[in-house]
Amino acid sequence: MKSFFYCLFVLFFVTSVNSADLQIEMLNKRDDGARMVYSQEIAKIDVGKTIEWLAKDKGHNVEMIAGPDGADLPKKSKLSKNFSMKLLFSCNKKFI
Repeated sequence: MKSFFYCLFVLFFVTSVNSADLQIEMLNKRDDGARMVYSQEIAKIDVGKTIEWLAKDKGHNVEMIAGPDGADLPKKSKLSKNFSMKLLFSCNKKFI
């Protein structure tokens, strides 16, 4: 499960030319049968935009476990609560 959060965090910092604010649902099960997942596996968002994780099912939170040097990352979110974060920096470094 931690590796999934790590991958989502890394992909969160991949930027796209036309990305806007983004919402991702935290789910117990996705239509493809995967469990304890997000509605999207890859998040592309520009600097200055906001990403919001929506607690659609109980028992989920968001936790940032790695980031670029000098980044002020939030602590993990509260369980079963929505969480949002504005991207204030760009990162092209791969963490995987």
